[in-house]
Amino acid sequence: MNKKELAKKLVDDRLSATDTYHSKLDRINEQYEKDAAELDKPLKWPLVSDTGVALSTYGIVYEIGVNCAHAALIDRGAVYNSYEEAELHDKRRLAEMRVTRRIAGINREENWEADWSNYGQNKHFVVYKRDTDRLRINYAWRVQDKPPHWYGCEKAIKTVIEEMPESCKVMLGVEND
Repeated sequence: MNKKELAKKLVDDRLSATDTYHSKLDRINEQYEKDAAELDKPLKWPLVSDTGVALSTYGIVYEIGVNCAHAALIDRGAVYNSYEEAELHDKRRLAEMRVTRRIAGINREENWEADWSNYGQNKHFVVYKRDTDRLRINYAWRVQDKPPHWYGCEKAIKTVIEEMPESCKVMLGVEND
């Protein structure tokens, strides 16, 4: 193959790669448009019956019907099938707030902030090991698969595990048998 043929092949390969890239990008944009359109649709009553219960921001649980449900409650996932379901959600929300406030306080004291561009920095979080029925500390470098306020320095996570194990379990959705 001479230089001219080689140059033509490289140009053709680059064009082919560019076409493939643009094709993938078009598919991603199409999916994005479909997802955005889905988000704009009016919300439907999420419950199995015409009545349910709602959970206020103050933790008050009250009955609500399909005809008087506020879109804001449905948008925020604050409408439930039963009092028990609403109270469990509220209990988890309160536990999460207690735990993550403690994590944030210690992170401030330690002058620690998660830097997701730094793969050498451990971003610690609480995990529950069902086989041993214990809480333990784990860490991530690159993948953030939990809410950002769940991550902390090693000292913060060790502290919440030691000081508030029950709140950590509730936050993680561990049911006590």
